Amino acid sequence: MKWCRACIQPNTRPGIVLGGDGICNACNNSRRKMIEIDWGARAQAFQRVIENAMLRSNRLTALFQ
Repeated sequence: MKWCRACIQPNTRPGIVLGGDGICNACNNSRRKMIEIDWGARAQAFQRVIENAMLRSNRLTALFQ
């Protein structure tokens, strides 16, 4: 049995594949998302959704505050 060098998931867990560097596919996907996705832009877009919803109905206030 081998383990991921980053998260110590065993290669016996279903869906886990270790790369040549000893890092599992889940860790590689997570790292890729952290690099490729502009999280600041996503937060701003979500804030605009919240603001638009608040303008249309104040019943949603508890969900977003």
